[in-house]
Amino acid sequence: MNKSLISKINLSAFCVILISVFTYIIYKAIHVPITHDELGTIFFYSKFSYWEIMMYPDTLPNNHILNTLLTKPLIALFGIDEIVLRTPNILSFLLYGAGIYRLVHLVLGKASLFYIPAVVLFLMNPYLLDFFGLCRGYGMSIGFMLLSLSYLISSFKQLTQKHLWYALILACCASYANFTLLIYWVAVCLLILCFYILDRKRSKSLSTNSFIGMIVFGVSYFGLIIIPILKMGSDNQFRYWTSNGFIDETVTSLVHHAVYESKIFLSINFITYFIVTISCIHVVLL
Repeated sequence: MNKSLISKINLSAFCVILISVFTYIIYKAIHVPITHDELGTIFFYSKFSYWEIMMYPDTLPNNHILNTLLTKPLIALFGIDEIVLRTPNILSFLLYGAGIYRLVHLVLGKASLFYIPAVVLFLMNPYLLDFFGLCRGYGMSIGFMLLSLSYLISSFKQLTQKHLWYALILACCASYANFTLLIYWVAVCLLILCFYILDRKRSKSLSTNSFIGMIVFGVSYFGLIIIPILKMGSDNQFRYWTSNGFIDETVTSLVHHAVYESKIFLSINFITYFIVTISCIHVVLL
């Protein structure tokens, strides 16, 4: 089949899928009543001034700053209504869609036969889609993160300084929407450092002045969030339940839930260490 035709079919199918899912999210946002988790933002944190919201009025991470900052004026203008309160996260799905579009194009190409399956993989989790229909910071953070990731990949792939800036700014927005993505922001900062070091030996597409500008931008953002972080740290809010390390808490946990404790599969520990071993071998052989 002609590649041009495949590209048109892929693009058309992507638009149909994205519009359908976006319509589904809007429908849920209108018809699902306000949930317990949304109440804090609507009736408590939105009552504070913008500066107090940014600096955290308490030590609890329930205040997703960017979401609260956007929700406060909406309440003042339109009152408390499900669709109004959830508008920032509904619109953030478009960021997520843009991230999907860019990632699939970068990794697979617009004429790939795996184009639509890849798109569907990004959209097949109903629990993830629910975040875009709630007045919380999760949907926004996911949308900003995926779009940031797409620009991070294209900056390394195409050696583009502008895309590196986009990746950094979007990573800051993602973590400001939900502090669980501070880890992603730190990862982006480290990758920018790696880019600059490697770039010195190649095309020098990232100028020293721009790199210093990124450092200043990153330090400024850190200065903005340091008080909320210190407040949460004073109440031990960064530690949830247990802390047994990455292998036990992340990899083992994911495998454990994936096999649903079935006795048919091999042991959880065996599968976990097998995955880690294969991944390490793969990295070494790259």
